[in-house]
Amino acid sequence: MLKKLKSEGHRVLIFSQMTLMLDLLEDFLEHECYKYERLDGGITGSVRQDAIDRFNAPGAQQFVFLLSTRAGGLGINLATADTVIIYDSDWNPHNDIQVCFVFNSLDQNLEFIFDCCFIIDLGLE
Repeated sequence: MLKKLKSEGHRVLIFSQMTLMLDLLEDFLEHECYKYERLDGGITGSVRQDAIDRFNAPGAQQFVFLLSTRAGGLGINLATADTVIIYDSDWNPHNDIQVCFVFNSLDQNLEFIFDCCFIIDLGLE
């Protein structure tokens, strides 16, 4: 799915409730040589804003922004994104609803994809 989104020029936000899942997604993105940014509870202050600025910069190579559901949302301007993937729903559905509300309130035409699973063919016999 990411290959298609990238080839079509989409900018993607991927939310997960667990930072361990973000670690796995980060490994996948690095393996596929996709440029990305990441924001979770451990990233604060100027480092956080720098990542947002890099993603939003004109001509940015990053087409994916990884976010933890609990760290993402309020105070984040990722207006260059057009696709939001909720990779795994938060146990508290209000966190997912908040993500949808915040990013929909930016007057963006966003495509939302919920409970997504990336399937990787490992070629194991």
